[in-house]
Amino acid sequence: MEFNFINKICRSKMKTITDCDIEAGFEDWMSDEGQLNQKSLANFDNEGSTQSSTSAAIIANLTKGRKKSGRSPGHDTLLLSCFKSHKNPNKPPKKEYLRCQLIRHHKKLNRCIKDINCPDKNMGNFNRYNEEACRLYEILKNIFEKNQNILEVESQTESGPMTDGRSKRNTNEEQAEKSYNTKYIQSYFRNEAVKQSFFYFVELVFSDSNPQILCEKFGFCCCLSQTLQEHSDSCFENWENLKIYVQIKMLEDLKIDAWKPEGFVPKKAAKKLREQSPAIFEFEDETLLQFNADPEETDIGNYKI
Repeated sequence: MEFNFINKICRSKMKTITDCDIEAGFEDWMSDEGQLNQKSLANFDNEGSTQSSTSAAIIANLTKGRKKSGRSPGHDTLLLSCFKSHKNPNKPPKKEYLRCQLIRHHKKLNRCIKDINCPDKNMGNFNRYNEEACRLYEILKNIFEKNQNILEVESQTESGPMTDGRSKRNTNEEQAEKSYNTKYIQSYFRNEAVKQSFFYFVELVFSDSNPQILCEKFGFCCCLSQTLQEHSDSCFENWENLKIYVQIKMLEDLKIDAWKPEGFVPKKAAKKLREQSPAIFEFEDETLLQFNADPEETDIGNYKI
């Protein structure tokens, strides 16, 4: 009985560590180091004062053990631990799966734009009555038209790794990567036009913040809730954190300079900066800066490539 009780406490304690690490980590994302703030770990032993001293001592030893054994989990691991795979609810989705899905759907969206088809069965699928989503889709179309010579080639399935477009690929081709590995992803984002298009693709994917819709788009879930009303505030926050990660940090982790509009401030950073210098910001509600859909006015797609 004592062993089972301690097990429950330990599991609860590890969950607390994860949550605190995530909160601390996102505050440091925009810094040069990009490392998680681990100072919050020192406060864990002060929690759960109602538990026995024996249990508290065991938990303290486990916590210390985590810090000493191996390296601390990265921000991507901590973030993805907030989600569960549909296929295996006991495991979080892998970052390799996330990268692969995003790039595949980004390429498919550009093929839809080329063929003058609205995206269907795609992460970029959106509600036609959502004005913000329609605005973002127009931006993506504009970017494609101005950079069609680049985006059309990159969006082809046979331009991907060997796992894609096998029926259209030259069988003698030896230069293609075998998977969506780091080398392929770096090659895919080598052009500024692709990075710019991807930025707005992520904006389009998250244009509806309904966690239930996002669960269906990504193929993994934030909780076991089945309706919007059942999702908690933490669900919305976790999805917002994921957006920041895939839009900026995921690329930077792969040594890719992520494209972002001039003056862009992620929601998390905006909230923190506004408390320090509220006069700097002219936008309302903790949303991203709004961008004009006209590329002539916002320098969207005007590249000398």
